[in-house]
Amino acid sequence: MNIGFFFLKDAIKCEQMNIGADVPLEDKWVTIYYGQTFVPDKDLRTIHFCFYSPSLAKEWTDELFRYARNPFLRNLSGLDLLEKIHSKIVNGLVEERQDR
Repeated sequence: MNIGFFFLKDAIKCEQMNIGADVPLEDKWVTIYYGQTFVPDKDLRTIHFCFYSPSLAKEWTDELFRYARNPFLRNLSGLDLLEKIHSKIVNGLVEERQDR
C-alpha cells in the first residue's frame, strides 16, 4: 500500500525525483538523526523521509514527537517506534477510505 512517503538513504534522490514541485521540498522533508551520541561522527546516522504533502509530513512528525516524549516507550528501539507509527497511519488511512 502506498501511503505517500519515500524512505531515502541519500537526500539527493528526493530532489532528483521532483516529488510535488508545487510545494517546496523543505515542507515535505523529515530527517531523523540517531546513534549512541549526537556528536557528528561516524556513529551518527540519518534517515530521510520525503512525503507527497506537507500535511502527511506534519502527521509523521507529530507522531514521532509523541512517541519520543512517552516515558513508557523509551525502552523500544527506534525501528520499533517507526513501525508503530507506520501501522497507525496506514490503519488511519484505510479507515478514512472505508468511510467514503
